[in-house]
Amino acid sequence: MNSALLKGLMALVPASMLFFGSVGLFFRRKKFFCLLQLLGAGCLVIVAFTHICEALGLFPWMHWGLEGSVGQYLDSGMLPPVSHCFP
Repeated sequence: MNSALLKGLMALVPASMLFFGSVGLFFRRKKFFCLLQLLGAGCLVIVAFTHICEALGLFPWMHWGLEGSVGQYLDSGMLPPVSHCFP
């Protein structure tokens, strides 16, 4: 197994748990901060899926792993929402 794939899968497990916990919290409380937490958790899941797609070589037209590629922008673009959406 590719080490990058293993890292992506290991990141996906807690990110998914956090995402589904945030979904449950949002539907119970329906508060704005719960929506922000759900948004941040969704961004973490996107980052984990980005790493998995990069490791599996999916979507070769995106030039995974190269500087200036779409994957790099997905990773760096998801950082601000994740860092600002958790209390």
